[in-house]
Amino acid sequence: MQPDCGMPFTVFLDEMQKKAIKGGISLKTISKVILNTEYLAEVIKLDRNQKAFRTSFTNFSDRSVSDYRLVYGKKKIQKYRALFDIIWKKYGIPPEVIVSFWAMETDFGAVQGNFHTLSALATLANDCRRSELFQLQFLDAMQLVQNKILDSETSVGAWAGEFGQIQMLPSDIIAFGTDGDGDG
Repeated sequence: MQPDCGMPFTVFLDEMQKKAIKGGISLKTISKVILNTEYLAEVIKLDRNQKAFRTSFTNFSDRSVSDYRLVYGKKKIQKYRALFDIIWKKYGIPPEVIVSFWAMETDFGAVQGNFHTLSALATLANDCRRSELFQLQFLDAMQLVQNKILDSETSVGAWAGEFGQIQMLPSDIIAFGTDGDGDG
């Protein structure tokens, strides 16, 4: 499908391939990524209709902060107390902050999205609104594929390309991600 703005998607993918090669991504990785990436018109529709930006903070917080999230968040802190204590000591992030993001972004992992991550990122990268940001994210996603952190075929997440329990973008994973338990 042809995007509303930006270049034809196949031309865009060719341009991204050139940038990826310059960035040190292997041809094998690039081929896997390009082969599995398609334009997602629904992503553009969702991007253009974000309701969170059209409501007051009070309305947003009333809708987002629920008794369920508060009660379940406290239970998650109790359940994973040892891990949260390690994170707090090592990084200075209190459990309540992590659990707040976890609740807000995925309802404690229950809703992580079903959009193909690479396709969502590429679609937004080719769009004229925030192409620079999302081109970086798409290239960093290729790096995550190369490092076997992201699967080019099966990785799914939110429509804006975030994935995982707290919905991080690829650049944030590269910059801040750590293997907390050392299992690779």
